[in-house]
Amino acid sequence: MKVIKVSDENRQKLLQLAGELQAKEGKKVTLDDVIKVLIDHYTKETKKSRPRLTELLEKYQFEAEPVTVEEMDKEIYK
Repeated sequence: MKVIKVSDENRQKLLQLAGELQAKEGKKVTLDDVIKVLIDHYTKETKKSRPRLTELLEKYQFEAEPVTVEEMDKEIYK
């Protein structure tokens, strides 16, 4: 178990969220539980908004003239 420092304001907000989660879940909730819920939510939301690799590569797509293997070899092995 590690100790982390948070401002009084953030501690109060974490305690408030813990109370809400405790009421919703019907069981005791720790600040660690609250932080885990926040991290999971953040991770899920950012994962949704991250572009897929194919979307990132779309701007690099282009049409090329067909060439033979021999022409490609000649260009590669100059």
